[in-house]
Amino acid sequence: MTDADAVVVVIPFHNGMAFIERAVRSVLDQTHPAHEIVVVDDGSTEAEAQGLSALASTLGFSFIRQDNAGQSVARNTGVAHSCSPLICLLDQDDFFLPDHIEQLLAIWNSNRSPSVGYVYGDTQRVDLNGDIVYEHFIKSHSTHPKVTMADFLTSDMYILPSASLFSRDMFDAIGGFHPELRGYEDDDFFLSAQMAGFRGIFLDRPVVAWTFNPGSSSHSPTFAASRMVYLRRVTAILAGLSDTDKRELAPHFYPRFVSQIAYDLSALRAAGKEHDLAEARLREALMLYRESGTPLPINTRLVIGLMAVTRSLPDPMTRIAMSVALSRPLRRLRSALRR
Repeated sequence: MTDADAVVVVIPFHNGMAFIERAVRSVLDQTHPAHEIVVVDDGSTEAEAQGLSALASTLGFSFIRQDNAGQSVARNTGVAHSCSPLICLLDQDDFFLPDHIEQLLAIWNSNRSPSVGYVYGDTQRVDLNGDIVYEHFIKSHSTHPKVTMADFLTSDMYILPSASLFSRDMFDAIGGFHPELRGYEDDDFFLSAQMAGFRGIFLDRPVVAWTFNPGSSSHSPTFAASRMVYLRRVTAILAGLSDTDKRELAPHFYPRFVSQIAYDLSALRAAGKEHDLAEARLREALMLYRESGTPLPINTRLVIGLMAVTRSLPDPMTRIAMSVALSRPLRRLRSALRR
């Protein structure tokens, strides 16, 4: 192994003793060994931290403790405490397939270029026991490789950090993972790479087992807050583009985010939970949507219009929602009246 091929594997850890040994052993058993393994304890309980310390002594990996700050910060911490020029990440409940590093490194070395910032593979979807439920998960859910900005914005990105190998140069150039994000941090990371001029190479085979955890939710309060942060960040990116590019890209992004934020609010209202913050987020999302000039697809117009008509939205938001939902029909009506 040359110095240029040295790889660090960074594993964020939070109360994950049920899975961490499996994850670390999958790194230790690689056909191409990692130069460094760094586990970052992101504010676990004392009992979990002690268990991690004992496991580190047994298996021989480095670990760092920090106050709970989220997976993005934990990843950044692990990278900062390593020196290898190439970086792999692994979530605590996932595990590498035996030739993960070897396969990605071979693709990396075959495509070395200043413009190539990362390589990534497909994933197996597994249950909590590690049994395969889906052999080629990400390719069946999204277009790969990602080439255009529309590819990055049209749907959830499905580029998994745990299925990737990327350069420290790229990581440093984009500033790592955004510390405010505890959801959408992966999409934000690879979109930032695209905006910085880096491209990725896709390996059409699974390199990691991605664990389906039924306890996770994309509509948790933490995830909902990150959804809004990511919406603002993409809006700022679009604002810096030409009008032509904005008109092309906005329809790929805003409809699904407004629908998801509307769902966050309706779910809280249906459950009788506090929803003032969710109302404010939807109000902001609707305004950003309207300002983008993006025509709403019919299904989104129907959902928002129905919420307004049935008073699922608070009164101050009804007018905004209806103006967005009816924007295309009203434009057509005004155009017809001018003739």
